[in-house]
This record gives sequence, C-alpha cells and structure tokens, in this order.
Amino acid sequence: MNETEIISACHFYVENHHLHDEWNHFIDEKEKRNLNVVQMLDSIYQSATEISGVQVLTGIFQNARAEQLRNVCEILKSEDKPLIAVLAGFGDEPGILYCICTNSAVAKGADAGAIIRKVSALTEGRGGGSSDRATANIGKTELISMALNELENIVAEFIK
Repeated sequence: MNETEIISACHFYVENHHLHDEWNHFIDEKEKRNLNVVQMLDSIYQSATEISGVQVLTGIFQNARAEQLRNVCEILKSEDKPLIAVLAGFGDEPGILYCICTNSAVAKGADAGAIIRKVSALTEGRGGGSSDRATANIGKTELISMALNELENIVAEFIK
C-alpha cells in the first residue's frame, strides 16, 4: 500500500467512525486505540518533508500512550522506502521520543540511535538505540517543538 492509499484508508476509516458517533459505545477500547493510531498516521504523513531522497516524518502527540507511539512507529518501519520518523508523546507519563529508520534509510546513512540522541539532547533528555529504532526521554516538554524543528538539519548530517 502506498502513502496515498494509506491516507485515503485513514480518511475513510475516520470519517465513517465520526459519521456514526452513536455507534461509539459498541467500539471496544482496542478499536478506539486503533482509531487514534490511524489519526496519528494521517497527521504524520501530512507533515512529511524530504532530504536527499529520504522522507522525514515528525509528530507531537499530547496524551498519546507509549503503546500508541510504538504501534505507529512499527507501521512506519514497515514502509518499503527510505523513511525516518521521530515521534514525541507526553501526557500523564513522562515524555518520550521514538525514532525509526527503514532499512533503505539506514542504507543511505540514517542512524536512529544517533538521531534520537541529538534530538533528545535538545530537550535536555537522553536516549539511544540501534540504527533502525531508538527511544529517549524528553527532558523538558516545552523544548519538543524546537528540537523537532532541528530534525531536518540533524538528518542531513547522516544521509549520504
């Protein structure tokens, strides 16, 4: 499924659930979490940029659970194109950053562990991981937007 098909499917899913709000009491908690993941994917793809043939995606999600962010990252990780995503979530629990790099992005020089270390440092947090996936804590949530605004510059350091 390509990006356009994913976004279309997301819109279809979201619209059908909003059109039938009276059905919400029939939707179990797992289904509601899946709906949130679909909405998250939709907003992430809308903010996409590209650096040297690698798609760069970011998202900031208040009240997102760590499980939801992980699910979104795993979906993005399965893409068959050069893609890097850094997602931030915070709410009741401490803030967390997730970074994934697809295999084709890693082949172009991307390193999720190094990217997440640089992004988290900008929030006064710490983190790390492997070349294809990494996590970090957010030091100061008020610095997330600034840190993610630097993502393109950080990614450009790694891409060949």
